Amino acid sequence: LTQGDDVFVGKLLGAAALGLYQMAYTISNLPSTELTSVLNRVTFPAFSKVQSNPTRLRRLFLRSFSIAAADAIPIAGEIFVLAEELTWVLLGPQWMPMVPTMQVLAVWGCIRALGGSTSPLLQALGRPHLITLFHLIMVVLLIIFIYPLTMQWGILGTGLAVAVGNFIVHWFRYPIIAREIQSPSWAIYRLVLLPFIATVAMVGATFVLKSSLGIF
Repeated sequence: LTQGDDVFVGKLLGAAALGLYQMAYTISNLPSTELTSVLNRVTFPAFSKVQSNPTRLRRLFLRSFSIAAADAIPIAGEIFVLAEELTWVLLGPQWMPMVPTMQVLAVWGCIRALGGSTSPLLQALGRPHLITLFHLIMVVLLIIFIYPLTMQWGILGTGLAVAVGNFIVHWFRYPIIAREIQSPSWAIYRLVLLPFIATVAMVGATFVLKSSLGIF
């Protein structure tokens, strides 16, 4: 699931394309790698401690999920809208072909960060088989999408294959999480709504500044 796309790009498109793809992947996954890994180390023991108290567990999970959403969504939004500038300034013009791929993977990085924040809850509740099931479905979807999309759009297609499969799985992940914490699904989805609206406004404002005022 995490390395199959690299192997596929390297074999099908060559080393140069693989280098572009891996750099786009690394930058776009900052929300998940830098945020979720830290958050998960804290929440797993916390969830385990209160697993026998449904009310406290539900309150603690919703609080931790809201923190993940408030951080991951804006970070992904700024990576998306500033991908061109970040690449030009930090890496140089030779890396510019990876910009569209980085934008697609930024969306996936956000989805991954939010989905990853639910894994400690399932582990604490003794449901690791659900994590395995989610990953298995994502692998199957990746296998289905990666070849036709990569052949059509190169590394951008590979990024789309990764993002689409994850989006499909994570969209259906939250009703299961809601059932486990004895909460309605909307209680989880609404925690994403405000950061999403704020991020859309931020991305829109940044885009206006870039296009109308010529700010690089």
